[in-house]
Amino acid sequence: MVYRPEAPGTGEVHITGTIDYSLGYHIGIDIGSCFEIPPVCLNHFDASVGFEHKANLNVTGHLETPVKKDIDLASQDFWTQIEIGPVPIPVDFKATLSVGVDGQVSVQFSYAASENVALKVGEEYNDGRGWSPIAERTFAVLPGTPQVTGTAKLQTTTDLEVQVLLIGAVGPGLKGSAGLDFDAQIPRNPIWMLSGLASLDVTFVVDVPVLGKLVDYSANILKWEQELARSGNTPPVIRILNGSVNIELGRTLDLGSSDFSSIYRVSDAEDGHVTDVRLSSDRDGPLPNSTYTFPNAGARTVTVTATDSQGASSTATFTVTVTNTPPVVTLTTSGELPVYRGVPFQLSGYATELNPSTGQLTLPVPCERLTWTSSVPSDILPAGCSGNATFGSNGPRTLTLTATGTNGAKGSAHTDISVTDPPANLSPVIDELHIRDALGNEIGDSQVVSTSQALSLSVRAHDPENDPIHYYTVNRLE
Repeated sequence: MVYRPEAPGTGEVHITGTIDYSLGYHIGIDIGSCFEIPPVCLNHFDASVGFEHKANLNVTGHLETPVKKDIDLASQDFWTQIEIGPVPIPVDFKATLSVGVDGQVSVQFSYAASENVALKVGEEYNDGRGWSPIAERTFAVLPGTPQVTGTAKLQTTTDLEVQVLLIGAVGPGLKGSAGLDFDAQIPRNPIWMLSGLASLDVTFVVDVPVLGKLVDYSANILKWEQELARSGNTPPVIRILNGSVNIELGRTLDLGSSDFSSIYRVSDAEDGHVTDVRLSSDRDGPLPNSTYTFPNAGARTVTVTATDSQGASSTATFTVTVTNTPPVVTLTTSGELPVYRGVPFQLSGYATELNPSTGQLTLPVPCERLTWTSSVPSDILPAGCSGNATFGSNGPRTLTLTATGTNGAKGSAHTDISVTDPPANLSPVIDELHIRDALGNEIGDSQVVSTSQALSLSVRAHDPENDPIHYYTVNRLE
């Protein structure tokens, strides 16, 4: 069966499976002669009607509207007759079977269950004891494991209405209903409850020729509802959104809030929000739910452990790779300039490293952490960012400037030069050239600086032949 809302609302409910009904009735009459008018007495009379119902139902749905629907599935109608002495009594048996769904659903749900219901009602008369009702029932349900997202309160029932007609008068009859009540909501404890329900109304009128009206009876003889199953506590659910994370060494993280919110999510069906969430690293041990800085570079596995209010817990892992990015070194000395043996040669360069908080190359490396080296060990080289180098022999060599970052990572750059004999008259030699910002930080050649404050320029030079030196500057705006 498929139910779709006719009024405003979306979605549908599906009921699939099998329903097996066995219907039956019984009428027994024992009469004899007696010293009364009329001279016929009723010794025993019993009549009953009943059914056995077996069902395997699967109910699924995605709905945003109230549900109320009854659909007739089958009907049965046959005629026979019984004999009371020489008098034939016609019997007309009619039965109608229907299935219904009634409730309110939001979002999605599904459940499956097998049920076995047997109901029997009637009336019995014994001479001397009088009339007594007949009522028997059995109800057995094997529930599955419901699944739900959102809320659902839904009843699914199978209903049977039976009448046994004796010579056109209403004899034993019943209206029976049996089914399941499914109640689910997230978050809540328990998430879902499954109950069985049964109701039975009996009508009984016996009006037999000769004997007259023997009984006129109507009552609800069964109203039953019982919880059959409920969900147990489920552990929290941890969803890993990003299984591999890269972090710069030195970055301070807030592990209890935003910095890891894009990495994992924790939820619990019963509690909703989970407050007991703990992190641990296979290299660093337990991690605080507050600010933290990983102490060294390398990959580590971080385990998330979430525990709900009932003590159920679950774990999940992700990988954090802490990177110690080396500084970027820039040489401002050109290898195309002439280099002469024994004549001081100006070397200059600078380095920047990543800002751990932003991941941008914005932090200058102090000059005391820059070192010059040469492929010719006898060369005399400056310390720091810039200075004069002196080469004692001719020939090619490689000059390298190495910077050491805050966390020990090293970066370098190199240039190749060739040393030759000096000319008769040498050009003046710049011994020192410094450009600094207002804080005294060294600024390298071609380095881009954003500042509204003045920069300072200082130069010191000499002439190898001690000729006078004239200083001048050229300002060029592009």
